[in-house]
Amino acid sequence: VTLIGFANSFYDKFICKAETYVDLTYGELLLQNIYFAYAVAFFPILFVLTYFELKWSNHHMKQVGQLTKLAQKSNEVTAITIKSESNEDKFVLSSDSFRFAKVSGNYVEYFTFQSGEFIKHLQRITLSKLEGQLMNSSLNTMKTHRSYIVNLDAIQTINGNAQGYSVRLEDLEEEVPVARNKIEEFNNMMNG
Repeated sequence: VTLIGFANSFYDKFICKAETYVDLTYGELLLQNIYFAYAVAFFPILFVLTYFELKWSNHHMKQVGQLTKLAQKSNEVTAITIKSESNEDKFVLSSDSFRFAKVSGNYVEYFTFQSGEFIKHLQRITLSKLEGQLMNSSLNTMKTHRSYIVNLDAIQTINGNAQGYSVRLEDLEEEVPVARNKIEEFNNMMNG
């Protein structure tokens, strides 16, 4: 749009040499033409952006609907022992109680649901080290965001749009985000 404004001002001043523009300096004419170009382009740009936002939003909503149907809880309980950075502190995660893990400074908070209540555990470990340990386990987990790892078997509902997904886990009011760059991987994991 800016280039169109430049082209129009060049045309008006040097090629057309219209009498209405004789009194204007080239800078004034340039600003006027750029302003008019943006004024004319505003509605088509708004239309195109709205169209693609709705298109991608509908696409993601269909994907979310399919994934919600596919989200099934496994009856098999699996557990893994997570070792801290120093390998001294150990924590056991089980698929029936583990909901998600979240970064908290130099620590990771584990959220589990045991005996009818949420329990938060804290361990000094990086999320990448935790992700590496979980990758080699039978727990069905995924790093859905730079700060979150989620137990895929605990997903109750999936909401989303073109900006990304969010998942609601069993017994939890808080929604956990799925980053936009993780949507394709998330879809693949949920589809098996």
